[in-house]
This record gives sequence, C-alpha cells and structure tokens, in this order.
Amino acid sequence: MLIFWRLVLAHLISDFTLQLNVVNRLKRSVWWGMAVHVGTHLALSLALVWPYLGDVWFRVGPLRLSGWGCLAAIMVLHWLQDYWRIFAIRKFNTADGTIHFLWDQFIHLGTLFVFSPLFGFQQSGSFVPEKWAALCAIFVLVTHFTTVLVYFIEKDFYKEEFPAFDEKYLGMGLRAVLWLLFLVPGWQWTAFLALWLGYMVYLWKKRVVDFSHAGIYVGLGLTVLLGMLARRIYL
Repeated sequence: MLIFWRLVLAHLISDFTLQLNVVNRLKRSVWWGMAVHVGTHLALSLALVWPYLGDVWFRVGPLRLSGWGCLAAIMVLHWLQDYWRIFAIRKFNTADGTIHFLWDQFIHLGTLFVFSPLFGFQQSGSFVPEKWAALCAIFVLVTHFTTVLVYFIEKDFYKEEFPAFDEKYLGMGLRAVLWLLFLVPGWQWTAFLALWLGYMVYLWKKRVVDFSHAGIYVGLGLTVLLGMLARRIYL
C-alpha cells in the first residue's frame, strides 16, 4: 500500500490544495486549463513515487505495467473523468452537487487503488506502511476536502456561495488545530480537545466565526472521525 498512499496524497494535494479557483475555472473552459490541472497531478505523483517507477505495479495475466505505464493510465483516466463531469453538467444539466462530487472522488481514488501495487517494495504487510503519507493525506481531508464538501452540502440545501477567503481559511485553521490535538500523546489530549471544542462553540455563539449547520455537524464531525483515525495510525 506504499504506492497507493503516496498517490492518494498527490491526488488530494493536486485536486484540492493546488486546484485554485482560477485553475478550476480554466479547466472547465479551455483544454489547456485541464492540461494544467492534470499536469499538476502528474508532476506531484512523479515526485512522490519516483524511486518505484521502474517496478511492475500492475499484473493481469500476461499484461505487465511499470509505474510509468500505470501513471500514464491514471492521468488519462483522470482527464476523462473530469471531462465527463464537466460535459454532463453542461450537456445534460446534471446537478454539480454533493453526490456528483463524492462520485467523482470515488472514481479517482478507485483508479489509484486499481493501478497501485498492494505488496512489494520492501514494505510491511500493514495497510499503512508509511505514517507520514497517510497523515498528510488525512490532513488535506480535514482542511481543503472538508471545505469543499461542506460547500456542496450548503449549495444543495441552502444555495450558498463558496466561502470567502477569510471564512474559508479560518474554518480550515480551526479544524486543523482540532485534528492535531488528537495526536497529543498520553491522556492530556482529551482535556485539550474539550477546551478547543468549547472555544470553537464560543466563537460560533458570539458570531466571531459564521459556521453553518453543515460546517458544524459535517465539518467538525468529519474532523473528529479523521482525528481518531490519525491517532490510531500515529500512536
């Protein structure tokens, strides 16, 4: 699973952290915008799995694909999936909402799983052979992924716009601190966690931060679940 987690990390950073609003607009309007988006995925994936590109990743019968061939297939399929999503929205007036967003991510991550070698490369039999890659991937889920998920839920139910810069990054920062507290060793993490949750509720009650119900229940709920997962991996 070593390759899989590194590819997941590359995907999450490229699809969320580095997919700025301008990149998202360009990939929906001009072909080279899509090329920039997919090229970002390719560049980051190459950087993270470079030592293993010459190894065979994919075996089905007589078919053998090295890391180079698998990355090429992953990038082509990523381009096709993103293009299909844009085409379906324009041609068939498909709602660009929560279900479509989650399905899109399921296809991308499923593609990575299919083309990733599950064993080999001197890795252990553990599902998470490298803690750093898994924890970094979870961190992106807590920050940028959750921001986009909450946006789509609010868009579907309340017709809300994408959060402004300060609201977006303030929410990400508060969730990031909450998540990091799960990694504190010993028993003290529970006290710190309770204090920080109380502080976040205080800020919400005082309207210092304008969290919606989706931001509270989905954002904080997902952060807690991912924090528990990260703690299990890290400690």
